[in-house]
Amino acid sequence: MIIPIPFLAARLLYLPEITLLEGSGLIRAYERGTRLCRNRLANAIETGFLLLTVWAAFILGAEVLGRAVQDDLLSFPPPPTRW
Repeated sequence: MIIPIPFLAARLLYLPEITLLEGSGLIRAYERGTRLCRNRLANAIETGFLLLTVWAAFILGAEVLGRAVQDDLLSFPPPPTRW
């Protein structure tokens, strides 16, 4: 079950753009995304992993910045850790 997830995510990578720009339905947009990624599947999987990495970096950066503002700038006591 875990093995097909990157391949499905690669096919769904361009789904919002295809749906918005071409005005097609969900099934036609999925078929178009499949055709786009058929020859460039490795590039699409790499793009998906890089996108997840950027999202994780932004989440961690926001957490660190929020803690710094709370502790140093506003001088609020830090919340208890969940870990």
